[in-house]
Amino acid sequence: SPRRSGTAIAYYNTRANEEGLWVFERKGLVESPQRGQRVSEFVEDGYDSPASWSVAGDRLVFASTAAGDRRSRIYGVWFGEPASVTGLAFGKEPAYHPYLDRIVYNGTNDSGNEPGLWVMNGDGSGRARVTDNGNDSRPVWTPDGANIVFLSTRDGNWELYRVRLKDGAIFRLTDDIRAQDGLPAVSPDGEFVAFASDRGGRWRIWVVPLRGGTARLLLEISGEFTNWLEHSIQWIP
Repeated sequence: SPRRSGTAIAYYNTRANEEGLWVFERKGLVESPQRGQRVSEFVEDGYDSPASWSVAGDRLVFASTAAGDRRSRIYGVWFGEPASVTGLAFGKEPAYHPYLDRIVYNGTNDSGNEPGLWVMNGDGSGRARVTDNGNDSRPVWTPDGANIVFLSTRDGNWELYRVRLKDGAIFRLTDDIRAQDGLPAVSPDGEFVAFASDRGGRWRIWVVPLRGGTARLLLEISGEFTNWLEHSIQWIP
């Protein structure tokens, strides 16, 4: 996940003995041991979905199953201060609001019930349920903060949806029962949603209008695209 200023990228490091959540800062060409720094302690931190930067770019939220009960939780950490990791809520796949200290995530209430998409403040307060389906996944905000785009199997296979925050209305963006559509990324102008799809028997990047309409092919994907839910797409200005 890129910091909004473009000066750093948060990523999951798979290198042996270094597994976990790291940040690479763009400071010119440097040797690999200096390329990044670890920002949290456990190998599970940031493994299942991308971490997300705060508006100011000084804090990351991420999901982890490192706790003893193996339930996924959302955590926040101030960049450069590993000891500042704080638990916020039960859930996964967090994404920061584009201009507020607000986070959307896939989660439940504290009792493990009422699954779906939830929103909360950056300190874990003010939790509110947005959707009522636990399969609603990988949420991303639209640039105006008025909608959340997500993927779900609520209608059988993976498709893209948009939920309008002011009234909870849900709009289906893709409809192809023969394909898997997912990993949404909203354009900076809020007009389009890019997504990965195996339409036609191979994975490629497609784009569909945020208001709904016909999806069109955007670009091919070179090489293999295995375990597609482990990937993400970022639309950078």
